[in-house]
Amino acid sequence: MAFLCAVIKKEIINKVRLPDTIYVMGMWDDCDYNMAAKKAGYDVKLLFDTCIYHKERTTFNLLI
Repeated sequence: MAFLCAVIKKEIINKVRLPDTIYVMGMWDDCDYNMAAKKAGYDVKLLFDTCIYHKERTTFNLLI
């Protein structure tokens, strides 16, 4: 599940880990983290009642 906008509880980060920095942002870091969270026994869920507005790829433009 893609990290379009992710909320991760601190207890999960403490148990699983921080997202791995070997990945470039937007390139499989979300898949890797979701698999690690599932392996640690957590559920990964997608919420459909949420609206996220990404203004013209703002995050990626900051990296250029």
